[in-house]
Amino acid sequence: MVASSEGNGSYCFGLNGLFFQMLKGLGFRVYAGSGRINEQAPGVAPIFHAFVHMILFVQPIEGSNTTYVVDVAAGPVRPILLEEGEVVMGASPSEHHTLTRTARADSSLESSPNSQTPEKFEWCLQSVHRNEDVKTTRVMYSFIEDEFFDADYKAFNYSVLGLAAGLFWENVVCTKFFWMSDEE
Repeated sequence: MVASSEGNGSYCFGLNGLFFQMLKGLGFRVYAGSGRINEQAPGVAPIFHAFVHMILFVQPIEGSNTTYVVDVAAGPVRPILLEEGEVVMGASPSEHHTLTRTARADSSLESSPNSQTPEKFEWCLQSVHRNEDVKTTRVMYSFIEDEFFDADYKAFNYSVLGLAAGLFWENVVCTKFFWMSDEE
């Protein structure tokens, strides 16, 4: 939650934490989740950090488990339905976000042919950019559907802020959205 009045800003925990409280205050069914940020560039196999990114799961329809993923910090600019292959437009017509489900390649858990337990999987949020004939795809982050709580985010926050090699150690990160022409 953004608690400082000193204008220090925040990142996903503060931004999504504030939005979480707003949605709850409006009466939406919402819970907080966590994702693993991919540090690799487009077209390169993902390398994921630990669970250090906050996302939200919103169930806006009363009496329904229809769930949308919402991320006001580093995700799509629109809610995306939590279904395999779901696509939403990004910040411009040339950008789209897609949800896929995949088993972790580095997992030591395997699904056996006779197993009654479903294979363990994570969701991946992909960002796809199309510019003329060039298409780039990047996995932004992966996540699971488990609920995470304040104690989890306090530990995650300590990890994010205390990691000297981390993104926020020596960087100020901002986002500004603007429209580009179809040619750009």
